[in-house]
Amino acid sequence: MNAYGHGIGGEANSPLVTSCGQYKSKDKLLKLTVLDFGQGIVTNVKKYLRDQNMHDVDAFKWALKKGCSTKTDSLNIDIPRGLGLDLLIEFVKVNKGSLTIASNSCYVHINSDEEMKIGALKVPFQGAMVNITINCDDRHYLFMSENTGEQYF
Repeated sequence: MNAYGHGIGGEANSPLVTSCGQYKSKDKLLKLTVLDFGQGIVTNVKKYLRDQNMHDVDAFKWALKKGCSTKTDSLNIDIPRGLGLDLLIEFVKVNKGSLTIASNSCYVHINSDEEMKIGALKVPFQGAMVNITINCDDRHYLFMSENTGEQYF
């Protein structure tokens, strides 16, 4: 839904979004990709903050912060969003998965060791591409009855 909200393109404001996924049963990995052909994260942030001189990487970092969003969930009242990317990043870290987001001139990659790398793309991309790898092996999950006392969030 986030991709549809942000991936508005063209004069007709029609969402240009595609997605695909693959489950690798041998490795117990689910790989998902969501791609939108909207204006892109950096462009949306610069417009929202009214700061066209902001460095692209700084705009991208702003979008990754908890509570930061260029959209609202309401047509009549501004109900803030900005939890989606933060929750996705936390989930990927807990899951020991990986996440790559590329948009405009920037990318972020989080690997299974929870290392986050933000940088510039060699070739800019209009829109946003999100690649997620999720571990589906039950060794990465606990049932409520198996509570170890650790809190992930």
